Amino acid sequence: MHPPRAEPCSLLGRRGPRNRFAVVRTDLDRLRAAAHGAGGTVNDALLAAISGALHSVLAGRGESLPTMVFAVMVTARRTATAEQLGNVATPLLVDVPAEGDVTERLRRIAGTVRAARATAAGPSMLDALGPLFRVLAAAGLYRWYMNRQRRFHTLVSNVPGPASPLAFSGAAISSIVPVGVGDMGDVRLTFLALSYGGTLTVTVIADPDALPELPGLAAALGTELDALSAGQDLAERNDVVARGARPGDPAR
Repeated sequence: MHPPRAEPCSLLGRRGPRNRFAVVRTDLDRLRAAAHGAGGTVNDALLAAISGALHSVLAGRGESLPTMVFAVMVTARRTATAEQLGNVATPLLVDVPAEGDVTERLRRIAGTVRAARATAAGPSMLDALGPLFRVLAAAGLYRWYMNRQRRFHTLVSNVPGPASPLAFSGAAISSIVPVGVGDMGDVRLTFLALSYGGTLTVTVIADPDALPELPGLAAALGTELDALSAGQDLAERNDVVARGARPGDPAR
């Protein structure tokens, strides 16, 4: 209920009325293998990559945050019944290191996120206090608070997509791009991720006036995700060499 304030930076501040979108894609299987190799999950890998990309943008502005605070949307429901359907989500505040090698950052946050996620089980605070939040929203107090919050730098939501390929009117759906709009208060950019068809698609949603570096941010995020996948490729190559085969030879 009373988390500490996030370190001030230009990612927080008055947000304009416009949104601009950038899309980044990466191979899901390679990213998952790299995450598991570091003791983490796909979501952990995504957080590590985002922190590195944001660090690059802030460095270009002459700012440096060794640690960032992300609000990560996680499910608070472990089971579902016919009487209890729909989303039960809660924001989890996570400290994510922003400096150093992306794989090392992934190793540092993997256990922390897993332990914190366990505390999200059970009733969501937003769900339990839903009537109160609706009253605050109607009175304009919720927007007033969100325009002044200093608890996290950005919000990240990662949703597993359909496990099987989909089609619409007989046409195969080759990719799905997650899009979300809403009142984010003083949070100038958010990240939405969705997996489908062996690809993890990340949509960066930003205020174009506050973040004109959006194309560079998207490119940096792609570079961070590629670096994780490349690390897994190197691990596979070293494993082949250790087993006495040359890279490219059939597995023994």
